[in-house]
Amino acid sequence: METSTDLKRTPLYDEHVAAGARMVPFGGWSMPVHYGSQIEEHHAVRRDVGLFDVSHMGQVFVEGPQAVELVNRIVTRDITSLPDGAACYGALCREDGTLIDDLFISRFTFDRILIVVNASTYDGDVAAMKEIEARARLNAKLIPCAEKWAMIAVQGPNWKQVCLKVFGNGDWEQVEPLRIFSMTYGGHELLFSTTGYTGEAGVELICDPSVSPKLWRELIAAGGRPCGLAARDTLRLESGMNLSGQDFTATNNPFEVRMSWIVDLGKEFQGRDALAKLKETVTHRQVGLLTEGRRIPRHLARVLYNGQPVGEITSGGFSPTLDRPIAMALVATAQTKIGTELEVELGPGATTKATVVKLPFYKRAQ
Repeated sequence: METSTDLKRTPLYDEHVAAGARMVPFGGWSMPVHYGSQIEEHHAVRRDVGLFDVSHMGQVFVEGPQAVELVNRIVTRDITSLPDGAACYGALCREDGTLIDDLFISRFTFDRILIVVNASTYDGDVAAMKEIEARARLNAKLIPCAEKWAMIAVQGPNWKQVCLKVFGNGDWEQVEPLRIFSMTYGGHELLFSTTGYTGEAGVELICDPSVSPKLWRELIAAGGRPCGLAARDTLRLESGMNLSGQDFTATNNPFEVRMSWIVDLGKEFQGRDALAKLKETVTHRQVGLLTEGRRIPRHLARVLYNGQPVGEITSGGFSPTLDRPIAMALVATAQTKIGTELEVELGPGATTKATVVKLPFYKRAQ
C-alpha cells in the first residue's frame, strides 16, 4: 500500500495544495483529484478551458541519424512518413503481442523524436525500449528524461485565448492538432504539443520544471481553471479513450481495444509476428455501453447476454455532458454489434439493461 512518504510529487504539488486540491495516490504520484467540484471542472473543459498537471507522464527522446528506424522497431505504428513537426498515437507491445503501453510519438526532425508514455508504466516502458535498442544496434540513442520536464495540459474550446494572454502572438497560433512545436519560455525550451486526451481542442505545454509554477499561475490568471484526475477521467471516458492498466492490461492485444488502426504489420517491430496471428483469433472486443437508470457500472462488473457472462466493464462513470451513466467493456465478439441488448451486474442480485453503442460517446463539433 502506498503511503504519502512513498509518493512522488510533481513540480506543481505546492500549487495544488495551496489551492485546496484533494490529493490522492495515482501511479506512484501524489496528484489532485479535484479542487472542489469534479462536475464543474468537467464542464469547464467542455465549455471554456481547463488546466491539468500531467507532469507525472514520462518522456523519452530518441536521437541520432537512425532515430526513425529505432522508433519504428519500438512502436506498432509506422512513422516513416511522419512529417517534421507532426505527432501520432502508437503502442508498445511484448513479443507475444500483448500491450505494454499506449503512447504518443512526436517528430521534430529525422534525428530527434519524442515519445510520451504513461506515468505508471514509465519504468517498464523504458526497460522494454532499451532491450529493443540493444537488439537493433542502430545509430540512435534512447534518452529517458522524465525528471527534466513538467507538463501542463490546456484543454477546451477557449484554450487559444488563454495561451494568447500568456505567450502573446506568435507562430504557435498556427499549430494544428497532432503537432509539436518548440519555443522559448522563461529562458528555457518549451514544447508546444497538440495531442490531446479530453476530446477537446488544446495543447500540452512541456517545460522545464523550474518555470512550471510560474507558467501554471499565469495560465490561471489568464482564465484557465485547474482540474483534477476525476474530471480527466470522465472527459476521456466520454471521448472513448483507453486508460492504460484499466481498459487494457498486460493480457490484452491492440485488436481487442480498438487499436487496429495503429498496428502496421508491414514493418518490423516487437510483437509483429504474434499480432499477425492474433488478428484472426480475437474473441473479445471493446464496446461502448449506455445503461438504464442512474447507477454507475463499475470496473470489472460482469456483462451478461441472456443471463450468461460474455464480458466485463473496464471503465464506467457518470457522464456530466450526457447526464447519464456510460461504460466501456470487453465483450465476446458475437455480442458487439451496435444495438445489441445486454445486462450489467450492479451488485448481488441486481442488474441493469445496457445497449451497445458506437464510440466515442461524445465528439466535439469541428
